[in-house]
Amino acid sequence: EEDIVYFINALSPVSQLSDLSLVFNAHLTDNFLFVITAFLSNQNSLSRLSLRVKSGARFTNAGLIVFADSVRRLINLSQAEIEFWENTMMVPSRIPTPNEGVMNLSDALVTNPSLTSLQLHFPTVKYNDQALARMPGLSPRIALLDLDFTDSNMTDLGLGFITEGLQRLTTLTTLKLFISTTKITDVSVSRLCTVLSALPKLSLLHLELQGCRSVGERSIDKIVGLIKSKKTLLHVTLNVKGTQMTSKAKDSLSQLKSLKNSANIKVTV
Repeated sequence: EEDIVYFINALSPVSQLSDLSLVFNAHLTDNFLFVITAFLSNQNSLSRLSLRVKSGARFTNAGLIVFADSVRRLINLSQAEIEFWENTMMVPSRIPTPNEGVMNLSDALVTNPSLTSLQLHFPTVKYNDQALARMPGLSPRIALLDLDFTDSNMTDLGLGFITEGLQRLTTLTTLKLFISTTKITDVSVSRLCTVLSALPKLSLLHLELQGCRSVGERSIDKIVGLIKSKKTLLHVTLNVKGTQMTSKAKDSLSQLKSLKNSANIKVTV
C-alpha cells in the first residue's frame, strides 16, 4: 500500500485529467481511499473514472463515505467503473459491514446527472438491502448499466430498489445484472421483467441468476416471455443454473431456440 500511496501522491501535480483508469491487486485500507480522494479533488474535468481493486482491501464505512464525497463532486463524469472484487471489502468482524459506505458511493454515482455509463461491481460483499436504497435515483441519461452484487445478502427488497430505478432509464440500451447466489425470489424477478419489457431501447441483456434457489418456474416463464416479445432485444445471456429448474421451465427455455436471433441468445441451465 505504501508504494501505491506514493505513486498517487506523485501524480498530485497533475490536474484536469479527462480519463483516469487504475487497477490494483494489493492489500489496501482506508488510507488508500483518503489519498485517492485528495487526488480527485483537483480533477474537475474528469469524464471517465475506472477504479478496480482486485483483492485484499479492507475498506470501512468511513473510507467509502469520504471517497463517495469526492466522486459526488465530479460533475462532468460520464463514465464510471468501480470494482471492488473478491475479498476487497471483507473487514474484521469487529468492524460493521460497510452498508452505509456502499449506499453513499452508489448514491454519488447513480444520481450524477452527467453519467451515461455505470459499472458498479461489489461481488461477495455481505451488505444488506439498505446499501442499495439509492438505486431508485438512477440518472435517466444512463445508457449502459452493469451491476454485480453476486453472493451478497440481497433479497427482493434490494432488487426492488434496482428495478424502481430502471423505470427511469428510457435511454438504456445495455443492462448487465449479476445477482447470482443471492436471496431473491420469483416475486422480484417477475417485477424486473415487467419493467424491462417497457424500456424502449433495451438491446442487450445479461442476467446472472445462478444459485438463486428461490427463483423458479414463474421467473423463467417471465424471462422467456420478455425475450420472445421484446423486438429491440438483440443479444441475451442468461444463467439460471442452480435455480429451481422444473421440466416445465426447461420446456419454456427451449422455445428460445426457434427465435430468429437464437444465435445471439446464450442460456446456461
